[in-house]
Amino acid sequence: MKLTSIQYSQHAGTPEAWQLEKCILNDINLVVGKNATGKTRMLNVIVELSNLLSGDMFPGNSQGDFTAVFDNAGVEMTYHLNLQNEVIQEQLQQGDKLLLQREANGRGQILAVALDENVDLQLPTNELKVRGRDLLQYPFLEDL
Repeated sequence: MKLTSIQYSQHAGTPEAWQLEKCILNDINLVVGKNATGKTRMLNVIVELSNLLSGDMFPGNSQGDFTAVFDNAGVEMTYHLNLQNEVIQEQLQQGDKLLLQREANGRGQILAVALDENVDLQLPTNELKVRGRDLLQYPFLEDL
């Protein structure tokens, strides 16, 4: 799986607001710009999302609104995560198909592949569903 684009915003509507508009990534990328224009911050956003997805970082210690698009063997997967020291929204799509939808209260639905139907879920607001592993029911989470 390869990250093909990322978008991020933090502190929207405040004087501290910062955003990374849709940043398109290729196999090899060269980031060039003047000092203090966000080059390192862009890399930090990618590292933060990676740490959140891998479990190396706790969602309760993070704020921001991430939208990442991945190429998974030619299939586009879009992951959206909104954190405000807890999970506000978490969503995963494969093309136009919604695989996971979860709201601020931790409730949502996920596609159970073996059952071929959406099932309800309820998670603590400080946990990400995409870190849950179940190769039978949720094999699409394994790639992330």
